[in-house]
Amino acid sequence: MLYFYNSTFWIYDDNIPVLWLPYYEMTDPSVKYKTGFLSPSVSSTNDMGTQFNIPFYVNISDRHDLTATFSYLTKENPLFQGEHRLNMAHSEFRTTGSFTRNKAGENRWHIFNDDKIELGENARAYVYIARTSDETYLQKYGFYEYQPYLDSGAKLELFGHSGYVIADTHLFQELRNARGNQNTVSGDILPNIRGVYQTNPFFKETYLSLSGDILAVSGDDFSNQRLIGETRIISPWTIWGGNRITASIATRYDVYNFNKTEVYSADGIDSSYTGMKARFLPNGYLEWGLPMYSVQNDWTYILEPRARITIMEHLNNEDAVFAVNNDSDGRFLSDTTLFSDNRFAGLDAWENGNFVDYGVRWAAFDKNNNIEVFFGQTYDINTQEKHFYHNGFRNGFSDYVGRVAYSRNNVQFASRFR
Repeated sequence: MLYFYNSTFWIYDDNIPVLWLPYYEMTDPSVKYKTGFLSPSVSSTNDMGTQFNIPFYVNISDRHDLTATFSYLTKENPLFQGEHRLNMAHSEFRTTGSFTRNKAGENRWHIFNDDKIELGENARAYVYIARTSDETYLQKYGFYEYQPYLDSGAKLELFGHSGYVIADTHLFQELRNARGNQNTVSGDILPNIRGVYQTNPFFKETYLSLSGDILAVSGDDFSNQRLIGETRIISPWTIWGGNRITASIATRYDVYNFNKTEVYSADGIDSSYTGMKARFLPNGYLEWGLPMYSVQNDWTYILEPRARITIMEHLNNEDAVFAVNNDSDGRFLSDTTLFSDNRFAGLDAWENGNFVDYGVRWAAFDKNNNIEVFFGQTYDINTQEKHFYHNGFRNGFSDYVGRVAYSRNNVQFASRFR
């Protein structure tokens, strides 16, 4: 510790004294952590006046500490804040929260928690909590900018050499009010389980991929359950001249159980459907690519044109998209979904009919730099249902999509466009 008695702080070559303290103490620079008051801060808002924050730090150990903050507000009652941090050998725990009883006699609070727990070499768990007392508390007290909802839940990851399983749950707190004729979406996910397993090559580079997805969504007056299973064979080949050919066939089976759910039907929309629906979705694709490269000085240049044709059954609207409020109600093509058997964001809405993807990638790199440019488009052979509105498709052709990326050492820049 360093101790100061009758100390004066001077500025302008010690000509002007601005602060005198009869006694002051501080840790010497070699001390990393010490319990005590931190530097106070001041902020101002129109609703609550000036806010004075006085934080107090508690050092429990090198890996465990907390901060408690008392906030005095000139136009509101005091606010109490806390933050707890714990680092273990393979886990991290973080919790923040606040509480106040305002002048109207209301208890207002929030709690955010984010835990990461390593369970060995092949398992990891997450626990996350985000809750608040009411819709406007986070904005009013400056803890969060506008957020449509809060998400609480847990996730478990199991992974091995050839596969993985992820199980997670989500409990949502809605922070939006219904406006006009539009209602805010509600519902909790209990649970969502996804798994993928890939076999070793059983002929040349040909392998089998198995995947499954289980989802249950429940709300105040509805519930849905979904089971998806897919089997896919992928066979990549490199032939004469460096041409790369990849062939794939797949079968997917979906089973849905709806309870009081808006679904599409042949007569329009059934506003409260209860029952089961199923669909069988065979598909396949053939993809071609030709990576060409040259080396000049220290730079390597790559130019790769690609094209893919995807074949699948052309479904009617109520089979392609069962539910009205879908996890992927609109299709917005991007460079990340081009050359994919399903260009939607989620799993419920399904591609409809045959389509062709094509694009070109150019890249250049040396020891420290990496530059990449991609440009592509897709064309739908079948006419899409009118349900897919505002998706960027005109006369079968999509908008052009692409990206420009540059990286040097640990600095990366990327711009995507449509």
